[in-house]
Amino acid sequence: MTKTKVLTPPLLDIDKVLYKDREGLPHPNGVLERRIVWNLIAYLDAKGFGIIRVDEDGQKHPVMDAKAAMEIFFNLDEACFVFAKKEKEDMYIGGGSPKEHWILLIAGNGIDIVSDYGIPKIPNGFDEAMSQFDGEEFA
Repeated sequence: MTKTKVLTPPLLDIDKVLYKDREGLPHPNGVLERRIVWNLIAYLDAKGFGIIRVDEDGQKHPVMDAKAAMEIFFNLDEACFVFAKKEKEDMYIGGGSPKEHWILLIAGNGIDIVSDYGIPKIPNGFDEAMSQFDGEEFA
């Protein structure tokens, strides 16, 4: 179980489009999912892993921060967030590194939005961090 303070995610520009009939506010399940994803990214950042890319359906979308990743993801049904250890030689925007770690997110799954993750080839704490993350803490 994590000991991370629950953070409030930013308002997303995509929500103004998707939920214009609700004044830009997602349905309750969407609010929950945004909170879990925002806190997951912050949690991993605190553990030394930064988000570098969103992968979906064969396309790779480099991102520079959590909000950019969320803007892409919450316009999709599912995607992988790709993280890298925040060390100069490890973190880059690209693909194919054994030092990259992925997390599969599936929108609409509510508290189970974090569906799966890849165990790294090179142990560096990612598996341990993910095994301690509990989306229910952010419900």
